[in-house]
Amino acid sequence: MSAERHSHNRYLDVLNQDPRRRSKHGRLRTKIGFDLIVLNTDDIRDVAEALKIAEEADAAAAASGADGTPPATRRVHVTCRGEALGPGGSSAVADLIRINSRSLESIDVGFNSFGDAGAKIVATDLSRNAYLRNLNLAGNNIGAEGAKALADAVIARAVRPRLRNVDAAHVRLLQRSARAGGGNDFQLIRALTGISLPISKKEQRILRDAAMEALQLWIARDLQTADVGVLPAAIEKTGTALGTFVIFEILRLVPDLFKDVRRVHIDIPAKTSLGTKGASSLREVLSDE
Repeated sequence: MSAERHSHNRYLDVLNQDPRRRSKHGRLRTKIGFDLIVLNTDDIRDVAEALKIAEEADAAAAASGADGTPPATRRVHVTCRGEALGPGGSSAVADLIRINSRSLESIDVGFNSFGDAGAKIVATDLSRNAYLRNLNLAGNNIGAEGAKALADAVIARAVRPRLRNVDAAHVRLLQRSARAGGGNDFQLIRALTGISLPISKKEQRILRDAAMEALQLWIARDLQTADVGVLPAAIEKTGTALGTFVIFEILRLVPDLFKDVRRVHIDIPAKTSLGTKGASSLREVLSDE
């Protein structure tokens, strides 16, 4: 994109608003939210280009030391609902996901008739994106093939589950419904995968199973790589966000995670987000035969 084109990218103008603007209390803002409503594929591609340019400029400014004031963190939410973009529009969404922007938190492209073909296009780049937290694909006529592609992307991603609006009862529900091959909990699946996709029971089961596997893999990876004397980050963060009881539910309900744990030295430190009693209970769970 040329310099002339940059000057006409209204989204770049929006993202380049002064990051030093202060709150009503006079404090320097460290995070600034942007809700961008777009209407077509060209707009989506302009947003992608604007994010890329803005983040490159931030990186250059940080490297040069500029004035010593770090740029504010952008939190960008892109919405393009009900514009009938069709399968072709999914390519523009994939382009937006592909730039792997640290600023891009959520994309809402519900009711755009992507179909299975569009879901597969989006899934290819979703699996390689490390920062996007929420993707709304509701109302896009996505069937089993599209759901399977999205499920594979969820499992492949290195991004941890968001773990928002999840409690121990939800974890039990997910595990039981996976075993029984039934049950629907859209909120829970969204919280664990970041994907909103209200669909039929067959497609729902595909995504639900992926949600459980993503959760398992996140914990398992941290258990295998945790430094000696450091509580695995997956467990530490779960404890901070959801409470100790949820951790124990996950550990007890997913025993297959820990079949190889005895080969890994896990030393739970005395002071953690779990508290003394919680750390003691966790040691007990992990040391079970």
